[in-house]
Parts: sequence; structure tokens; C-alpha cells
Amino acid sequence: MTITFSLSLALIPYGLIAAFVAAFAIFNIHHLVHYGATTRLSYVITAVFLFGVAFISILTWYQLRGVDWKQPISLTPRISGPALMEADNQNIP
Repeated sequence: MTITFSLSLALIPYGLIAAFVAAFAIFNIHHLVHYGATTRLSYVITAVFLFGVAFISILTWYQLRGVDWKQPISLTPRISGPALMEADNQNIP
């Protein structure tokens, strides 16, 4: 029994995390515009956050630009069938 899937499947969790960070950034900017930043520190913290997100996004794009996302990955279990049951039973005290 072999499990095969495309490498692009790894983009799903990354996309979910990126969407969460983007939503957080939009929420943060909205509140700064709507309620106004009261201190210079709030501007600095927001700028550091946005520059960090931009830096991580650019670095990720640079590192992953040569990856073939259609390449299949195959996983074959080492133990299957009755041997799996025997291995599990040996660890029971």
C-alpha cells in the first residue's frame, strides 16, 4: 500500500497561516485608522510587524521559487497487516 500526493498539498497549511496573518494585519491597520494611534510606540510596533511580514514573505518566495510543486511524494509503510498487530502487542505491559 503506497500513499501518493502532490507536494502542493503543503501549500494548504501555509496558505491558511498566511490568510490568518493577513487578516490580523488588516484588522490592525483598520483599528489604527479608525481609532487613531495614540503614541509613537504604536506606529513603531505596527511598522515592525508589517516589515517582518514583508521580510518573511519575500524570503519565502525567494527560497521556494525553484520548487516543482507538481512533484509527487510517495509514502510506503514499513509494516503492514498482521505484523503491525504483533508489533503493537509487544509494547503492551
